[in-house]
Amino acid sequence: MKQPVPILFLGLLAITQLVDIPYTEGLDDDFSNMILQIVTDNDTYAADYRITDMEKGKWVKVNVTVPEVSHSLNVFSDTRERNGFSSDTDPSILEISHMEGLEPDFSNMAIHFTGPEGSSEISYSIVSLNEGEWAIIGLERPPAGDENIVVLARIARNNGENETDGEEPGGIPEDEAPDENITAQNFTTQQNEPLTENVKLELLDSSGKKLKSKVSRGKEIVIEPEGMPVKKIVFHDLKTRGNASLGLDDVGEDLPAPQGKNWSEVYAIDPAALDFTEATITVVAKANALYKCRNWDFEAGECADNNWVLLRRNLVPGKEYKIKITPDDPGFGEINVTAAEHLDVDRNFIEDVYVEVREKDGILTAAIPHEHYVRAYFSQNLTSSQGITVVARGSHGGKTFIRAFLPGTSTVIGESEPLGSGVWEYYIPLEGLEDDTSDVFDLRTISVDSDPERFIEYDFIYDPVLTNCTEINQSGLYTLNEDIGGAPIDSSETGLLYSCIKISASNVTFDCNGYYIANNGTDSAAGILVNGSGSVDYTNVTIKNCPGISGYDTGVYLYNTAQDRIQNVTVLENTQTDGYGISLYDTSSSNITNCTAHSNNAGVFLFRSGGTLEDVIFYNHSGQDLAANNALGSSARTFRLYRGLFRGPGNNATSRYTNLSINDSVAVGEAHQIGWTAN
Repeated sequence: MKQPVPILFLGLLAITQLVDIPYTEGLDDDFSNMILQIVTDNDTYAADYRITDMEKGKWVKVNVTVPEVSHSLNVFSDTRERNGFSSDTDPSILEISHMEGLEPDFSNMAIHFTGPEGSSEISYSIVSLNEGEWAIIGLERPPAGDENIVVLARIARNNGENETDGEEPGGIPEDEAPDENITAQNFTTQQNEPLTENVKLELLDSSGKKLKSKVSRGKEIVIEPEGMPVKKIVFHDLKTRGNASLGLDDVGEDLPAPQGKNWSEVYAIDPAALDFTEATITVVAKANALYKCRNWDFEAGECADNNWVLLRRNLVPGKEYKIKITPDDPGFGEINVTAAEHLDVDRNFIEDVYVEVREKDGILTAAIPHEHYVRAYFSQNLTSSQGITVVARGSHGGKTFIRAFLPGTSTVIGESEPLGSGVWEYYIPLEGLEDDTSDVFDLRTISVDSDPERFIEYDFIYDPVLTNCTEINQSGLYTLNEDIGGAPIDSSETGLLYSCIKISASNVTFDCNGYYIANNGTDSAAGILVNGSGSVDYTNVTIKNCPGISGYDTGVYLYNTAQDRIQNVTVLENTQTDGYGISLYDTSSSNITNCTAHSNNAGVFLFRSGGTLEDVIFYNHSGQDLAANNALGSSARTFRLYRGLFRGPGNNATSRYTNLSINDSVAVGEAHQIGWTAN
């Protein structure tokens, strides 16, 4: 049994009210067990509401319809128990910013409701406060639809007596109107300002000098510094209120750097004064590798222990990159490191070939002869479940192949098939790693007949840690390392013209790793496409941990596949043409688990597809939440739904020529019932 849920509402109810509800113990992470109840003098009933936005386990925004008469709003968990406020008061909750005239502890504050009938005092209790900055109070009752709220601050009269002497906080005599000694703060019943409006941020360098910047406030705070290496800082969950500062420095490049190199860029961030969990910064790269110093001395402008740790390789100079920072993150520096190098038979350095192999552009390396190596560096450690894909050609068709070693050792990790004389993609499985990992590999040219004249030329060495849209055509684990976008990959054989991530192989795991995929306006495109053919070609593909795939014709598109999984994925605002969040076409044994689809044209579309949906949330679609056409010859494929939560309005689910099972599904309110038909 779950416990009653105490909720603090930051805002006031009107006829239709947008309400922020923070996550509290007792609610499910996806708020699926949340029920809202309206209580008036004459009636009690479940409130219709619509989720407009959410972050699992943190907050949810809902639109609630409430009556014009005096009422209260209760929040229940699935046990239908009352929330943490006592039933005899059942207050609304309001956040008050400190203002001139109020005592730091808000002890001289009073609340009035004003409307057509005049002004009346409303008693309140202080729930929580930060002295001199803000207070959260519980009102005796919420205001009626035509009432506004006035916050009054008593100040001492000239005779030294305080007007509140002898009164409890929150009281103003009813016959005493506000005068010049009382400061007022007015709220309407539509007030619902985001918490970020209560933050005033200054950007300072290490000397305390204020830096120019543009600050945008909303659900997130976005800072755009002027003339700095860091172009944008986005705070996702800033809890700081009042005045605060953020340190940001463009540091000189004369500090000692790893590998005896010279810094191309060094910058430092000092967020110690802010209360937040995570932020994202955007920087334009000047070099190809990013290092971090955790023990950064912001005032001295140096890495205190000179311990720089490699954070990311394969930056592209002149292009933006994004990294996530926490309150502990300090100094960052960019240098140009060798990410691929040609070694001789004894592994002595010959030349840097990184420029030639960093992208698929038709620019080939010089010949890498028999028993020479290319030492390739990757962004993160690779495991035995992954592999290395190269674009290359052999000097004589079928006479050379690539053998992979751990760096500087004779430990063989894997081999490619023989290379043809044309430039093609070849895959090197890393099964020989077993339980080991490495981010550096020596790729040795092998002539099948030991002819020293034979060689290999490389065009591109893929990094399984992805930083751009790409086609994946080899088995293995692929991980995003930053937000990506657009749809440059040709996918015309599937009915859509383009995609961002195109998977054309079995046994692939694609992990968004908490990063986002967003379209740039390309028409007829999918965010992630698993591309089978007229018969089921590709099996055992997993797509997971994607917090947002948006702006496409279809967010995730499984086309002629089997035994695939979509896990912990959110698809939203896919509104081009069909505008499906997820679309399955001729699939079997597919599983969609712990996913959310919202604000698309349609949530999930099933065409001749079988499998299961488990723990899914659908809401705010202009069309159907879940639509299906599963006719398959004289029979039908079955898709079973377990624990599906549908939130309207309207058109929640339709099914044509379909055999569907529903088990343990949940609906909220009469307007949100799940209606299935078979015709």
